[in-house]
Amino acid sequence: MSNGVLLLLEKKLKTTKASEHIKLIDLNVEYNPALHFQPCQPSLKPSPKKTAAANKPLSHPTFAEMITEAITNLKERTGSSQYASHRRKNDVSRDEVIQILQAIASSGRFWHDWDNLKSMLSFQLKQVLSEYPEAKMTSEQQYASLRESYYDLVNKLNDALTCFIDGPPFTLQRVCEILLDAKNIYPNLSKLALALEKNLLVTSTLTICTDPYPQELVQETDAIEKPREKQQEQLI
Repeated sequence: MSNGVLLLLEKKLKTTKASEHIKLIDLNVEYNPALHFQPCQPSLKPSPKKTAAANKPLSHPTFAEMITEAITNLKERTGSSQYASHRRKNDVSRDEVIQILQAIASSGRFWHDWDNLKSMLSFQLKQVLSEYPEAKMTSEQQYASLRESYYDLVNKLNDALTCFIDGPPFTLQRVCEILLDAKNIYPNLSKLALALEKNLLVTSTLTICTDPYPQELVQETDAIEKPREKQQEQLI
């Protein structure tokens, strides 16, 4: 091969290598991550304004208003005692409950729906038990006197009374006699509880009386209650 041809081939080879070198440089520049991947810029958009619903005042009353309302309700004429709650539920006054129990204690019969009468007896039972000093004793004193807590005693007797479904126990007359004059008959709560439990641990029941309600019992009850109310007014 002549020298001229060799020189020509060598020149062409150099030219090819130079061209490939340039392409490699161009490729490096084209895919440089620093040039093509820019850091994320924080958004400069303003935050959305609060809607009118968010600025709307709350519809329910404030805590202070609720406290004020609760205190005001405690001063209502009907009261917030156990007796007032019973009367609102059954719409029967305390005097009427006493009159009904007195009629049963005098005749041994009953004229009222058993569910309603059961509620009256339960109320009177709790009222009578609460009048004994054991109701205000400490737990240790109650266990020493009653061998159980006052709370457990009340629930036990009340459950024994309210467990009757079809009608009152056949000892209803004696139960009413005890509940009407408990402190004079049983000065000690443990003896009262024992007597009530004995009269409630029966299975036989009474049926409602279909005879007219005796008016003389109502008149006798009124004659007894009116002087008692006058004495209470004088004491007040």
